[in-house]
Amino acid sequence: MKMTATAEIVRLCREIDETARDVYAKLSRVPCPEELSRFWAHMSEEEAEHIRFWERAEHAGDLTTIPDLVEDADEVIAELERTLVRSRELLDLIGEDCDVAASFTLAYRMEFYLLHPAFELLFRLLGPSAGDPNPADEYECHISEFIDMLRSYGSVTPELELLGETIQRLWRENKRLAASSARDDLTAVLDRRGFFALSTQLAHLAARTGSTLGVMMIDIDHFKSINDQHGHVTGDRVLRDIAGLLSSRLRASDTVGRYGGDEFVVLALPVIHGGTWAIAEAIRKAVEEASTHDIATTVSIGIAEAELGSDIQADFLRLIERADLALYEAKRNGRNRVSQHKPVLD
Repeated sequence: MKMTATAEIVRLCREIDETARDVYAKLSRVPCPEELSRFWAHMSEEEAEHIRFWERAEHAGDLTTIPDLVEDADEVIAELERTLVRSRELLDLIGEDCDVAASFTLAYRMEFYLLHPAFELLFRLLGPSAGDPNPADEYECHISEFIDMLRSYGSVTPELELLGETIQRLWRENKRLAASSARDDLTAVLDRRGFFALSTQLAHLAARTGSTLGVMMIDIDHFKSINDQHGHVTGDRVLRDIAGLLSSRLRASDTVGRYGGDEFVVLALPVIHGGTWAIAEAIRKAVEEASTHDIATTVSIGIAEAELGSDIQADFLRLIERADLALYEAKRNGRNRVSQHKPVLD
């Protein structure tokens, strides 16, 4: 079976982390202060933990069935392939004559290679299926430990401390970019790509645990009239307000995204049989109660729920389709209501 872009990117990230593990293991065997040798061995074990994350991600769900998780996938693959070659070249530069300054310089280069934005983005998006521990949760500490050790040997190479701080700034910037890259600029909820990237992982998790999941398609009633009568600035505010209400009313385990225009999509997981209706009706009432006299805002919601079968991707997409059909039924029947499609997948 042809490897998808997502599977190829995960493989490359794993192999780069495998190289980092080997680089630090080799540094730990170079003659150096015992404290530093133990530190390199510790760094090697942390990279081994990252590798285990990638392995869990590769085995937890079928990566050949999920959509591309990153934009410009071909470009990312090419960048990671070059990074893999360069990181492997570091192994040849580590020898018995590699002093403390040279060791830190090589380690800095390795850490720089590990700061490709694909790592942090995939840590976030694959986390639900790969499970804990997630490298994203401890990488800040990983970088801090590296900088602290640099400072311990700053008298040897004072400029290395600045390099360490540069790594930390790059990591924080990557973290910020990863958090925003899958988000809708206006409403701050997941955009369509981000929603599908995350919810597909959650769908695989639900299938493994036999959990029922629910999908809600939510449309703002007469949104065009709001824009026409009150202007697009007001329309944008309504979108932000409803997105905020959804985020505050849903559970931490639920996922909300902007599907497009004035339409939102929610994945509710897990739910008991009939539980999606209760969540949707609570949202509908909350929107109605929060609307003002000047701008009476309501939503129509279509829902569907089911346990997924063996064809997880197809079943999940069919569930979204059925929720979408239920949404149109709610709109045909007068809007400001919840409509449910039959909950059993064919």
